[in-house]
Amino acid sequence: MKMKPGQTYAEWIADLRGFAEDCHYVCENPKCGATFVDSLIRDMIILHTPHEKVRTTALHYRNPSVDQVISIAQSFEAS
Repeated sequence: MKMKPGQTYAEWIADLRGFAEDCHYVCENPKCGATFVDSLIRDMIILHTPHEKVRTTALHYRNPSVDQVISIAQSFEAS
């Protein structure tokens, strides 16, 4: 799911979270229960942002968290 023209990062992230909720991205091991939603959203933002500066800034981090990537995207949007 790519970012639509005119869509804000907040709107896109909300769409991604809704889509991920429907797909139940969780570890299949019953003892684990970890969710992959945050890492998938982080990856979707980095891979599919239409803004190269957001992508390159996020990739300067070794293993950025979803919160770091969202912060980078929102900072770009505000400038």
